[in-house]
Amino acid sequence: MHRAFIANGSLHIGQNHWPATAAGAIEAGQWLAKQEHQRVLFASSINHPAEHGGEDIDFEAIIGNACYQALQSSGVHRLRPNTRYNIISIKVAVPADMDKGEVADGLNEMLRPATLCDDAVFHDYTFDLESYPNRKTSDDPCEGELFT
Repeated sequence: MHRAFIANGSLHIGQNHWPATAAGAIEAGQWLAKQEHQRVLFASSINHPAEHGGEDIDFEAIIGNACYQALQSSGVHRLRPNTRYNIISIKVAVPADMDKGEVADGLNEMLRPATLCDDAVFHDYTFDLESYPNRKTSDDPCEGELFT
């Protein structure tokens, strides 16, 4: 776990530091994304940065967002070398007229955050939007009927 605090106008995370500005927080978030562990303990100085020489901005949110964006753009999931994994299939029903891009965006929005944390249950995922059945519900639909 990394400790983050602001002192003398600098944002510190671990042994590294950046200017206590929005740009510095973005750089810190990008650095954090490259580390083995992304957990951060934010000191109280983060909540009152102006008192410690920093800009009065939401450092936690900026660092977190920059870290998330960097991880998302890198496509790095939590796969470990020489490790066995169980492959689990899930089925999701979406409206037949929904655009495949919207479906992909929704699935990524749902699944991607679940791969980012250090203790993630999901380590990788993929989905197939090219070959899937199209089914119609009955007059009185019940849970799971589309999947049988």
